[in-house]
Amino acid sequence: MSRGRLKAVHVVLILAALTCFARAALMGISDPSEGRYAQIAREMVDSGDWVVPHWFGVVHLEKPPLAYWAGAAGIELFGRNQFAIRFFPVLALLLAAWLTAQTARRLLGPEAEAGAAAVVGLAPYAIMVGAALLTDGFVMLSVALFSHAVTRRFQEDDRCCLDWAAVALGIGFLAKGHAILLFTILPLAFARSGFFRELWRPRRLLILALLILPWPIAVQLRFPQFLSLHATKLVHFVATGQEHHRAPVFIYLVVLLLGLAPFGFYLPRACVRIRRPAVRYQRLVLLLPLIVLTAIPSRSWTYIFPALPAAVVLAARGRALRGETGSRGRLALLCALIAIALGLVAALVHPSSEKLRANFNFLPVACGALLCLALWLAWSRRLQALVVACGVALLIDAAVVVAAMRTEAPFHIHRRAAMEVERLSRPGHRVVLVGTGRPSIAFYLERPVVVAGVISQLENEAKRWGKSDHYLPSTELQAILQSDTTSVIVINAKDIEDLHTLAPERKPRFLDANTAVITGPVRDRQGRSPD
Repeated sequence: MSRGRLKAVHVVLILAALTCFARAALMGISDPSEGRYAQIAREMVDSGDWVVPHWFGVVHLEKPPLAYWAGAAGIELFGRNQFAIRFFPVLALLLAAWLTAQTARRLLGPEAEAGAAAVVGLAPYAIMVGAALLTDGFVMLSVALFSHAVTRRFQEDDRCCLDWAAVALGIGFLAKGHAILLFTILPLAFARSGFFRELWRPRRLLILALLILPWPIAVQLRFPQFLSLHATKLVHFVATGQEHHRAPVFIYLVVLLLGLAPFGFYLPRACVRIRRPAVRYQRLVLLLPLIVLTAIPSRSWTYIFPALPAAVVLAARGRALRGETGSRGRLALLCALIAIALGLVAALVHPSSEKLRANFNFLPVACGALLCLALWLAWSRRLQALVVACGVALLIDAAVVVAAMRTEAPFHIHRRAAMEVERLSRPGHRVVLVGTGRPSIAFYLERPVVVAGVISQLENEAKRWGKSDHYLPSTELQAILQSDTTSVIVINAKDIEDLHTLAPERKPRFLDANTAVITGPVRDRQGRSPD
């Protein structure tokens, strides 16, 4: 690799780090899944129990603990804030970008390396999912490491390369359990390369055992029914196809084409006429999960995220990521600039509907990233021009972030709601979160929090593993409303009338979680109501 290319990769990774860490620090927690992981990480730090995760005091063994450990470690390092919980996910994203760049260099030459790193580190889809505390980013890191190890094995006669594949499997299992097999073991088995058998050497099985077994064994010793319940749940899911998420059947194609824009449009042609076995393996890593996940009734737009490295390597077979800017490259540049313009409008416009405002503000950080990728089309062969172009992109990115912060919704509304609750409540008085729980509000609060109402996941886990003082079932919600005169009830505005029906003689203080507006009697810190 030439020195100029090496520097170009470093520049791309530094710019990706600046963008992703800015997103991590400036964007408040609003996504329900990220809010749940953040709350679990906080309780892990508060309790000192890093073996058994708890969600509002209820044992939560739905998923392996890697994402919780990452969030808890960030809180230990940087305190309780959104940057802390996202610090290690961003590092995982950057490492995945570097590994994908190395894979692209091995398969397609040094001219594809920096472009591949730019897409993984700066594409809208990568920033939205990878720079958040979710399991999918760690699974993507596992897949990128596994694919890099297998690619090295295709090109080299060194069988020790597959030791890193075993490490990748261990990381994937700790991140999302058996789901990692869909992106690693299944494609390797269908590749018919002979490496599938090599993977199960005793040394690699020992690596897997050392990484995977300690946590489930520790949990099994404390909860003897743990493994049997998870096995039963897995069999039930496979047999019935239970729907947890109901995204449309075409969601994954849309996510890949638009989330990697403009380079996602190179994928259809890049997936055909492949002769090299190592590149065919990358196609399997993308297409097999795409087929299986589309066939499963439960679909979420983040499920295909671990296949991002393979999609980028395949897209790099096109001309754009290798710095060749023909007519298609110019068209891709135009598409990216149009997307940036739409993103800027989305960040600055203030629709009257809260739902529309949330959708409009979903892409602000991705706008600057799109500009970085678009400018790469024209200047990837000139390092100095690339640095200047990406610097301009980061300035625009920063302006868009500031515009998004001014709108307050949806990125900061839960932090703002927590501040409002703290201002209006007396020390020691608790907050009652109703319905979905709004875990991101609980993450920002200093005072005691109780979750009440219909939350099926918490109800099921409380029945299975034991009750908690921080979770009250829906049967006790009416008693809280009729007897509690000090708590602030946090709920969606559309459900406030229903709660008034349960407690008609009392007018509790309700806080709309989506607007941070208090309704009902307001007390100051001394508990005095206004005249």
